[in-house]
Amino acid sequence: MESLNKGIDKVMMVIFGLIGTAMILIASYNVVARDLLRVSAPWTDEALKLLDIWMIFVMSAVVFLQDGQISLTLVEDGRGVRSKPSVYHSMKIFQYALAGVLNFELCKELISIVKTQISTNEITTVLKYPLYFLNVGMLIGSILTVIFAVVKIIDQVKNFQKSPGFIE
Repeated sequence: MESLNKGIDKVMMVIFGLIGTAMILIASYNVVARDLLRVSAPWTDEALKLLDIWMIFVMSAVVFLQDGQISLTLVEDGRGVRSKPSVYHSMKIFQYALAGVLNFELCKELISIVKTQISTNEITTVLKYPLYFLNVGMLIGSILTVIFAVVKIIDQVKNFQKSPGFIE
């Protein structure tokens, strides 16, 4: 599990570092064009929206894999929970299962939306890229979250079985 985290982290840092840099450059150009040059640059809003959606949803899946998102840390870090590994692992399994189920449902809806947008060939107004590109970013992030939830549940079940007091 640790090597999977490190490998994904290295790849995502490079990819999203480049995307983040592109977003900063596009936003900076927008400010310069609007405030100094007094020209409109509507393409910047569409480009930033596309990059932002991809970054938010795919990176949220990566953060989920690394357990870096806000969770029930107040409860998890409590003395009563930490002293009872079976309770702790049960809580983690419930969290991961809930995230997996919610993202699975989101995937089903997004697949329907993407199919419709592909069949209607909708495009954005300024940059003219297919509108489904936006939803594919959300879909990929949701699919990754479902996959990572399954991996994390399997890992927690293994840890649960190793914890003291587990009865086979």
